Amino acid sequence: MTFALWFSLAASTFASEDLACVAAGALLQQGALSPLAALSSCAAGIFVGDIGLWVLGRVGSRASRTRGWVARLV
Repeated sequence: MTFALWFSLAASTFASEDLACVAAGALLQQGALSPLAALSSCAAGIFVGDIGLWVLGRVGSRASRTRGWVARLV
C-alpha cells in the first residue's frame, strides 16, 4: 500500500464520506489495501473534515455576528 492511495482515500472523504468508505471496502476486498489502512484512511479523512467544518463554523459565526447585514439580523 502506498501513501498516495491512503492519502487519496482520506482526501476523497471531503467529497463523499460514504463513497470513500465503499471504495476502501472494495479495495480491501481485492487485497489492494489492508484493513488497518482502510479504516485509518477513512477515519482520518472524516475526522479532519469534521474538524475543518467546525472551525469554519466557529470563525464564520464570530465574523458574521460582528460585521455587516448578518449582525443587524442577529
